[in-house]
Amino acid sequence: MKTINYNYLNNNELENFINKNDKFKANQLLLQIFTGVCSIQFIREIINIIKKKLPHIKIIGATTSGEIIGDSVQNNSTVFSFTIFEATKIITYYTENKEHSYETAQNLIKQFDKTNKATLAISFTDGLNTNGETYLNAFHNYDNNLIVAGGLAGDNRTFTQTIVFTENKILTNGAVVALLYNDNLKVTTEVNFGWKNLGKKLKITKVKENIVYEIDNIPAVDIYKKYLGKHVVEDIPASIVEFPLIIQRDGVNIARAVVGQQEDKSLFFAGNINLNDEVTFGYANIKSMLKDGNNSYTKFSNLNVESIFIYSCMARKIFIGDEISLELKPLNKITELSGFFTYGEFFSDTKINENKLLNQTMTILALSENTETIPPKKNDNQIITNKSSQYRTLEALTHLLTQTTSELEEIHNSLEKRIQEEVQKNREKDKKLFQQTRFAQMGEMIDLIAHQWLQPIHLIKLKTSFIDNKNQNGHLTKEKIEEFTNNLTIQTNHIIKTLHEFRSFFKNENKISRVSYKKLIDGVLLLLKDRIKNEIEIILDFNHNIKVNVIENEFKHILINIINNAIDSFNKKSIKNKKFIFNITELDGFISLNIIDNAGGIPNNIIEHIFEPYFTTKEEGSGVGLYFSSMIIEKIGGKLLVENHNNGVKFNILVKK
Repeated sequence: MKTINYNYLNNNELENFINKNDKFKANQLLLQIFTGVCSIQFIREIINIIKKKLPHIKIIGATTSGEIIGDSVQNNSTVFSFTIFEATKIITYYTENKEHSYETAQNLIKQFDKTNKATLAISFTDGLNTNGETYLNAFHNYDNNLIVAGGLAGDNRTFTQTIVFTENKILTNGAVVALLYNDNLKVTTEVNFGWKNLGKKLKITKVKENIVYEIDNIPAVDIYKKYLGKHVVEDIPASIVEFPLIIQRDGVNIARAVVGQQEDKSLFFAGNINLNDEVTFGYANIKSMLKDGNNSYTKFSNLNVESIFIYSCMARKIFIGDEISLELKPLNKITELSGFFTYGEFFSDTKINENKLLNQTMTILALSENTETIPPKKNDNQIITNKSSQYRTLEALTHLLTQTTSELEEIHNSLEKRIQEEVQKNREKDKKLFQQTRFAQMGEMIDLIAHQWLQPIHLIKLKTSFIDNKNQNGHLTKEKIEEFTNNLTIQTNHIIKTLHEFRSFFKNENKISRVSYKKLIDGVLLLLKDRIKNEIEIILDFNHNIKVNVIENEFKHILINIINNAIDSFNKKSIKNKKFIFNITELDGFISLNIIDNAGGIPNNIIEHIFEPYFTTKEEGSGVGLYFSSMIIEKIGGKLLVENHNNGVKFNILVKK
């Protein structure tokens, strides 16, 4: 095989060039056209000339944001890349864009000649409406061994209309592909990145496939405005293509470039970005780019390469300017290059059989029909020389950015470590305080239980004296003994039940179990019986069979805090007709236990602070009861809410169903 590149001048010169090349009469001839002239009429005109001279030719082409021929980079020109194959069959296909880019690719695939398996697909698609990632997914699902190269068409950064075409069709909103059939065709792919992370990590907080609405809960456009300056919003996307978002996936940095915006300040990207992806802005590291270029030279110079095609991101060209040719020079020493600058690059990672949409990269496609191996060449270290002042300036700036970013990252990591240490200290402090709170509550409970037990113990003592007196006087009857026994059993059972509830409450268990709300509330009311007495009406307005998944003793801790606070308020305000209502409702996947009192409510200037640590209105209060209650319920994915309700307070304890 052999590739012959031609720089278009005019129609007469094109005809003469074709007439002079007898090799173009070969049966298997593929022409790739890369043009910065975004005109359907111009494209139709040159296709007609070529087909008239070479009716058997297969053509695919795209409009560009820069053209590559050799190590020369051009603008608004047209490059023809004729590849003459000896044993490779070529078929081209085209399709209009469908509503979804996956369907666009599927529509192409339906047309494929499936009698043989293709080795390579070179595909160009519309650069403004195609989601390149989902487009490539369809090819992967069709045949994950099929190598896909090419990219999204450009239009010289005007972002108005891109064009792709074959020998039979010109499309402003579609996709084209050339399939190459040859089991012995040697295909090698490579990618050079060279973009580095810049600034702090940001989180994608609202997105739908390749449309990003919010980053860090801020409209996407405003994030760019905040970090890159007000001027960038005047000419999006052209003004921000040099600053892609960098995402790390499977340990590899992938860039995503903006290709458009909407009125709602959302941004279109060339490929998908996921919800909660952590991203940074990226900047080009020219030294890294050129190093990658020399590494690629070393790799391909040791292969029997006959043709090399470049599909490179236009952001590289914008950032590096005229010095972009330095990245191409090493590869051009192997064989003359051709290609174009894209709005997104298609790359097949042959090591893992995965197709990827890339941005800000230079993808390299090397082909050969010659299967003979060649001895490895000694690396002659063709390091770029004769660097211009512009290059040296860019190199200095990128070094400055790299060093500054590295130092900021070190500071950030140091701060993160310190924050984690402080958080851990606070957790330990909270843990100790929580234990202290529990011990204090235990003391209060012991006091309450002691009061509860005084009455039954006193009754048992009185009954015992009464029976002893009756026995001494000879008046002890069977009925009196039975009455005494029943009374003693009741009082003893109350003591045992209280003791059991007390022990259960203070068990050090953190296991979530499924327990009925009725059991939880009854247990707490028993512990607080001495505080509630008969002065507070208790209304249980719910299905007693409803159960919930909680840590039982910790959940009781929440109930006790809420009820105790309400009792304190009852006593402080001398409320008459005191009342607690417990009811249960369902709310958005949660079961809500509502605890409602009529203790006069919480002042509006205080209610929003009651879950804050150390906030209290009591003279001897620690201010951590409701804070810990909130932490306990959040630990199991629930919520603790509060609001004033009628002439009291309503607490909502929300637990997932």
